[in-house]
Amino acid sequence: MTGEVAKPGRYEYRQSINVLQAIALAGGLGPFAAEKRIKIRRKEAGTENLYEFDYEAFTEGYDLSGNMLLHNGDVVIVPERGLFE
Repeated sequence: MTGEVAKPGRYEYRQSINVLQAIALAGGLGPFAAEKRIKIRRKEAGTENLYEFDYEAFTEGYDLSGNMLLHNGDVVIVPERGLFE
């Protein structure tokens, strides 16, 4: 976990967790988190892929698809929101 979360850092887990659970494990989103622009960085077959997770849309029930299960080595990136977000 990196970026605008309460406790950024490396987290190890024994069973599968999803993005929302990982955010909770890191103490939740910080006060300046860009809830609509959370990214998951994953290396697959030597290629780096970025997936998006819209926390706000998920928690409001609009888009439930982004709450994916995390794989070993995934990085969840929570950027700081911009001035007009």
